[in-house]
Amino acid sequence: MEERSLSEALHAVIGQDIFAPYALPPFDNSAVDGYAFRHADIGATKTLSIIGEAAAGKPFSGQELPPKSAVRISTGGMIPPQCDTVVMQEVCKIEGEQLTLSDIPSLGSSIRRAGNDIQASALALKSGQRLRPQDIAFLHALGMKNIPVKPRLRIAIISTGLELRSTGGPLGSGQIIDTNGLMLLQLLQNLDADVSLLPSLPDDYEETLAFIKKTSADHDIIITTGGVSVGGHDYVRDVMHQEDLFSTLSWVVRQS
Repeated sequence: MEERSLSEALHAVIGQDIFAPYALPPFDNSAVDGYAFRHADIGATKTLSIIGEAAAGKPFSGQELPPKSAVRISTGGMIPPQCDTVVMQEVCKIEGEQLTLSDIPSLGSSIRRAGNDIQASALALKSGQRLRPQDIAFLHALGMKNIPVKPRLRIAIISTGLELRSTGGPLGSGQIIDTNGLMLLQLLQNLDADVSLLPSLPDDYEETLAFIKKTSADHDIIITTGGVSVGGHDYVRDVMHQEDLFSTLSWVVRQS
């Protein structure tokens, strides 16, 4: 396991369970732009006096909420003390510092409660989960800079075939460009892995054996393409079987 910064952790696999150090959201806040008030203060006139403002990042400065009063509040603004309901500004009529409600919201309306997303000490992400962009943002919101992740896989891609040549070079008689290796490299780009496209191998048993043994010493996974059929020049399967280097799950594709 290793520590990695969040900025470099996309697609990494979490190395241990991660628990929230604090609740999200950390305080009761408004889900809309509107006005916060005490629900019990609404009477037949549906009118309240506006006494201040609670903007996002700038809480209401007053300590007490006088009777029949309201506080202008922005989305994300902290709910002022003693307020228990928020009304959307779209259903309000404002005349000077007087607020009149056209509809009375239910008690607790438009308030996002502290811990609504996650409670303090609750499990945030499980060990073994692959980190997506939204997971990175979630951990960032929890104040984390570095997280424990499993080391990157070391993957080698090897194409086999005497006929293969790299792009850009001259092609001799009977030769073709190695396209499978590059395709496999692209397919693995979204993995949290160090992927190496190695030079292609000729159809030679001893050279294939030596190269695969050498490659296996510093790679976790080796992906080969070619050399596993039944022809007289297909040696990859023979190397795997006869040298007992790997366990083979299957090498024949079902045809019916």
